[in-house]
Amino acid sequence: MRKSREILDPKGRHRIEFVKHHPTWEYQAFDLIRKRWRKVPQPSSAFPSYAAALIHATNGNLWMAQALTPNEWTVEHFRGQVFHFAAFEDIHGYSGHCLCCRRSIAPAHLELPAAETRGLVTRYEIPDGSGRWQWNWACSDCFNALRAELDWQIGDGDAHRV
Repeated sequence: MRKSREILDPKGRHRIEFVKHHPTWEYQAFDLIRKRWRKVPQPSSAFPSYAAALIHATNGNLWMAQALTPNEWTVEHFRGQVFHFAAFEDIHGYSGHCLCCRRSIAPAHLELPAAETRGLVTRYEIPDGSGRWQWNWACSDCFNALRAELDWQIGDGDAHRV
């Protein structure tokens, strides 16, 4: 199954299409010339994640910074990720926050008001080629609201061994 995502220039003159060819992502840029979409010639590359393809595409297409708000930009990096339901524990740090709404997530023993103690977590590899990664959390409300749009999945097993 081919999964796709399209980002359109706010002025309607450029677009980029991202396509998943399991297990890699590719993108193609298009320009609107004389009322027809034309492919922009560029070297073809396969990227290990959607986030890596998104960052590479942005480097050559500065209009993308106007097409996505800062929050959309952050959340967009997590397209296609697998999340696991887990309790927030100290191994994840003192406290965290939902990657969408910024709601606090903390260990239960801290008893922080309005903080969630459980949520959905994913291990996100930072797409800079360094091999570094980080845990990112989504509260249940945001996960349910964005699950279909961002193709988020719920995985089986222990989140700490993701």
